Amino acid sequence: MSFQAPKHIKQRYVRRLEPGAAALENLVEAIQTLLRVASMDDPLFLAHGLALLMKHMRADQAYFVTVQGGVLMTQWWLPERPDRQAPPQIPTLCEWLLENPHRILVLRNVPRDRRWHEDPDLKAEGIRAVAGVALHENGNVRGLVFLQFRKPHDFARAELALLATVANSLSRILEIENLKTALSDLEDFLAITKAVVEDSSIQDPVTGLPNMRYLEIWLQANLAAATREHEVMTVAEWDLDAENPEGQKRLKEITDRIRAGDLLVAMGHNHYLLVLPKMPKGLGQIFLLRLGQKLGGTAMGATLWIPEVDDLGLDSVRRRLKQAWQESHDHPAHELVWKLPASGYEG
Repeated sequence: MSFQAPKHIKQRYVRRLEPGAAALENLVEAIQTLLRVASMDDPLFLAHGLALLMKHMRADQAYFVTVQGGVLMTQWWLPERPDRQAPPQIPTLCEWLLENPHRILVLRNVPRDRRWHEDPDLKAEGIRAVAGVALHENGNVRGLVFLQFRKPHDFARAELALLATVANSLSRILEIENLKTALSDLEDFLAITKAVVEDSSIQDPVTGLPNMRYLEIWLQANLAAATREHEVMTVAEWDLDAENPEGQKRLKEITDRIRAGDLLVAMGHNHYLLVLPKMPKGLGQIFLLRLGQKLGGTAMGATLWIPEVDDLGLDSVRRRLKQAWQESHDHPAHELVWKLPASGYEG
């Protein structure tokens, strides 16, 4: 004779199992969607990942923030806002994830949370619950994913497991995309190298240095990548007569001192341009002062090329350089003169 549990015990047992079973079924359905709809070759994989999280976690807002060189930029978000602008980042949430990159940020009820309930940005946006996770590449944080809710949300384990799974997939995609970008940059560099070998017209006949035509090719291959990486570059300009032995000696001393990735261009009429990638003003100041000693007190102007501020053709940079060089030329001691963008960046 088999044991039959009382009816009220059966009902209580079933009610207890239903939420867990439903959550597991929801998780399985979400993972199947992730594998079916958003493959590794899909250029909209990030958007699909956010849409998946929004649907299965019933979020009101999802967005993805890239982290490059300490700069945070919102790249993908759902749903689309009426003004087509990215949702405002919540600085305190970003800081928490950057300080705790291997943890999931979970705020179930912001108004009742003693740490977060007074956050002005959360209040202004009417956010009542948040989930966030960091994306990693080679041990570094490359992105942040946030889900925001306008009502308190009791996150189930299955939901947090889904968030971690999607974040891991997105991390792999970012890694693949960065490798593709690096390969593309290498291809551009090799194309320039080939052009240098095959085309003598990109070489100054007097000094053997790259000329302005080479500079145009170099800018196309390098400034787009520098913009993606938010890299600041120091740019300097000076005069030097390289047709006499003393000028040739000084020019050789300069070419011996610059780094392998730096670019020294002969602009014609004894004018020279030096581009120093990945060098902010602080390091550039030291480098150029030492360079000025080698030049023997020649007038020198300097500025910075800043992504999202300056153009990719160095037009704005050249205008500032001209002003800086003229001020240095008019000064009795020919001191190094800097002209920075209107943003006032100090480096």
